[in-house]
This record gives sequence, structure tokens and C-alpha cells, in this order.
Amino acid sequence: MLDATSGDGAADRPEPTVPETPCDPSEKPGSGLFVSPAGDDTSGDGSAAAPYRSLTRALSSASTAGAASTIYADVGSYPEEVVVPKLTSDVSVRGGWRATGQSWMRACDSGRRALTVVRSTTVYGLHALEGGAALTIEDFTILTRATPVAALPGKVGETAYGVFVRSVNARLTLRNVEVRAGDGGGGVKPPTPARLPTPSSCTCKPTGVGASGLEGVDPSGLAPAAAQAGDFTADGFVPSSGAAGLAASNAGENGGPPGAQIVDAQCDLNDCNSACSCAKTTNTPTPSCVNYISKTSGAGACGCGGPAGAPGAAGPGGGASIALFVAGMGAKVTLDHVLLATGKGGGGAGGGVGGAGGIPTAGVPGSTITCYPNRYCWNMGPGCTNVDVPGAAVQHTASTGGNGGKGGAGQSAGAGAGGSVAGIVKVGGSVVEETLAAIALKQAGLGGLDAPAGEAVERVTKN
Repeated sequence: MLDATSGDGAADRPEPTVPETPCDPSEKPGSGLFVSPAGDDTSGDGSAAAPYRSLTRALSSASTAGAASTIYADVGSYPEEVVVPKLTSDVSVRGGWRATGQSWMRACDSGRRALTVVRSTTVYGLHALEGGAALTIEDFTILTRATPVAALPGKVGETAYGVFVRSVNARLTLRNVEVRAGDGGGGVKPPTPARLPTPSSCTCKPTGVGASGLEGVDPSGLAPAAAQAGDFTADGFVPSSGAAGLAASNAGENGGPPGAQIVDAQCDLNDCNSACSCAKTTNTPTPSCVNYISKTSGAGACGCGGPAGAPGAAGPGGGASIALFVAGMGAKVTLDHVLLATGKGGGGAGGGVGGAGGIPTAGVPGSTITCYPNRYCWNMGPGCTNVDVPGAAVQHTASTGGNGGKGGAGQSAGAGAGGSVAGIVKVGGSVVEETLAAIALKQAGLGGLDAPAGEAVERVTKN
């Protein structure tokens, strides 16, 4: 269920303030591991004099310590997605320390959450997929990638998670922490399908010599449904895309058959009979004296109908922006003086345009034969020499087949829904305890044409 009403892509909400926990400037670090933006993950050993460079490296070292440990983090920026390994003992990561050489002092400046910053280069600020011992994060600002990577055409937008915990019995405490998720990515409208090629040959429709084929029928009825709002699942937010369009109900019809081939039994003179008595001295054809050649015209062909247009692809939904996501039976996150801020939800994209119907081909006439039915033999003199004398030419061509019909166009698809924004999402029996926490929501993503905007919710619980 949703613990708060859903939004409609309205303007960003005012951001609340959260007081900071007390800080003792005289505090000295105890034993533990040290990490600094000036450190080195290769040559460093995690000591105050040779700190590690990344929080992930320090956590990896702490995961095998076998005893509770503390990681002291120097002020500055850590450009990484913090990946939490399976911990064998409780670990506390404390920001707000200032290193000067080998000396580490407590930094109690006003607004000290902003002194030690995780600036992730991915959609996850802190990413925990393993169970194990408890983890505490203190005096930090955790940021995801601020600007989403543009999706490919036809793909949904990416979702940003400030803190993502998905593990049975995971235990995480955030103390004096500010979490800011980046904007969700927008879905990108799919490309229009290419027009399919029309075949070069086909079977003519059985009736209607020379008749053109009927055109394919475009889809009729209601347009495809636009998307509903996206959903929160155990794997995260699932953007909601619209329904795909329909293909044209049929391709264009093939044309009618061509006319019959033409046969001329006396198409041309082969030779004159050798009998001189058959030869003529007049210009009159004498079939009994002539051996004729029979010829047949080539067959015509019908035109082929254009293929049906392909349906438009579904309009992709926008990605969400979620400050804290927790999933897994028994997983528990405690919030103590924490601000959870979302980015904006990604916009849903319009549905893809249906493909155009295929272009039909025209009927083709048969090949032409040229005949000389009036050729005759002529006795030119001694020896009964017969001479072939040509007569007037006659041409025969078989009639053309019918033209093919144009293919019907594909239907355009429904648009995608906008991405949601949520401060806290709890899934699958997980628990979030709030000692002091505030949530700042930005605008949910707008949907594509006729599709809904994303939901703007402070707290979501789904079991």
C-alpha cells in the first residue's frame, strides 16, 4: 500500500531542515581504519599515516577484521558508488574528520554533513546487497549521479537510489546523514518501424484478370492503452510503458492474373519446301509450300501487394528517484537526524508511430513476339531457287497482370507513464525506524500523451 497520496507531476515541494547531532571538537580518533581523498588504495594500509583512498576499499578491509571496527573518513569528496560487502562484525563509518599529516582532528563546522561527501558516478549512492553484521554511516552526504544517462531509443529511463539495501536481515543505521538521489531518467520514444520490402514475385489472386488487388486494412477500434503508474518491487522501481500498437489487419492484396499467352502457329518462315512446283512467282503466301515456325508470347505477371505496416512500439516509462530503498525480510534501517531528498522523476515517452504499409508493385506485361505471317517463297529462276521474301510484321503481347494493393499502416502505440519520486520505499517485510528524519520530494515525472504522471510519495510500504 502507499502511506501517502500520489502526486501528479506538480512542482517540487519545499525542503525541510534537519538539525545536526552534537559534535565534540576535542574528540580524538581511536583505533580503526582511515580513509582520505588524498590516500591510496594500493600503497595505503588504512592507517592514519597511510589511509586508503576509497570507502569501498576500507569497508572491504573492515569486513574481514573479525572484530567491531571504525572507519574514520577525512573531509572531502569520494567519487565512488559505495558497495557494502558482507560484514563479519559491526562496522561504523564516521565522516567529519580532518587529516593534517598523521594528525586527525574532529571537524565540528556548521553543516558538517556536507564536509564528507560520497559523489557516486552511478545510479546508486550506497549499495548493500549482502547481509551480515550491522553498519553505521555517520556525518555524511550521499549523492548519486546527478544527471541520468540518456536511455537508448525505445528504452525506459534509469532509476536513481540514494541508498539501496536489498538483503535479508540487513542492519543499517544512518546518523546525521543527508541522502540525495539524482533525477530519474526519461523514457525515449522508440523509432518508427521501417517499411517492409515488397516481394518481387507472388501468387496472383485467382479471379479478375488484370484487376488490381485491394489495399490492406488499417487497424480500427480504440487506440492502445497508455501506461499505468510504475510499480515498486523487491528489485526496485519498474517503469511502466504503454501498450504496443496493432499491426495492420492484412497486407495489400496481390493483383489479378494476366491474360493467357498468345500462340501463333504461323509466326515466321523457317524455309521453303524444296519442291519447285510449290514455289510461286507471285507475291502470294502459299502455306503448302512454306515450313512455318510457331512462337508463344511470354506470360505477364501480377503485381504484389504491399506488406502490412509493423505496429508502433510501446512508449517507455520514466525512471524514478528514490532516496532510500529497503527490501528483504528482517532488513532494518534506522534513521537518526537524516534528510532524505529525491531528484525529479523521469518523463514517460510517447508511443512509437506505426510503420507505413508496404508499397505495392505494378503488374507486368508478357514479352512481345514479332511474327511475319505474310512471308512467302519466290522462284527466282533456274534450279528452283526459292528466296524468302519478308512480308508485313505482326506483334503479339500477353496482357498485363493486375497491380498489387498497398499494405495497411501499423497502429501507433500507447505512451509511457512518468517516473515516481519516493523518500522511503519498504518492500518484503523490511523495517525503517525513524528517530528523526525528514523527506524532501521533487517533481514526479510527467507521462506521455494520455499517460499518468508518476507518484510523489514520502513513504511506500509493499509486502
